[in-house]
Amino acid sequence: MSYPTTASIASTRPAPLRRARALLMLLSAALLAAVLSFSGKAAADPAVASQIMQLMRQDRQVLDVYLQLARQQAAGGNIAAAKNSYLSAQVQAIRLNMDFVRLVKENRDSLDRGLYRDRAALERATNYAQLAGNDTQFLSIDLQMLAQQPTSPEFQTRLQVDLITFNAHLNQLELAMSQA
Repeated sequence: MSYPTTASIASTRPAPLRRARALLMLLSAALLAAVLSFSGKAAADPAVASQIMQLMRQDRQVLDVYLQLARQQAAGGNIAAAKNSYLSAQVQAIRLNMDFVRLVKENRDSLDRGLYRDRAALERATNYAQLAGNDTQFLSIDLQMLAQQPTSPEFQTRLQVDLITFNAHLNQLELAMSQA
């Protein structure tokens, strides 16, 4: 009878990065499934859009905390912790993307049902929500790259540029939603 050696067991275990990616993919699939499962049941309601905006603000705050933590950890030389924080930030970016998908759907339902004060403002809000959702996809890619190379100046710069674009679209979205 032969027993497995430590080396053979270690070689069959997935690398930590592959496990993290698998977890991230599982979480994103679960979030997408949750969004899709409720998509046909939601009634158009401006209050629901307002709740989604509040959830989006909270998810954004969590993203900012993870980003700050990751930067501090990378600057302090704690690369493993920085990688984990960047992966957590990436999960938050995916959550934000789901928030924007839901917001676009609610805004379209509100447009279809005539539940708005200013149609043009609600259409702008819908467009900015789509743009911000696209921005979160770019952020997610940036964060994935930083999870692999947390001290890369190139990836840090890309993240900063994409955050500036995201913030601009988010501010425009907030303004349009307040007018709609």
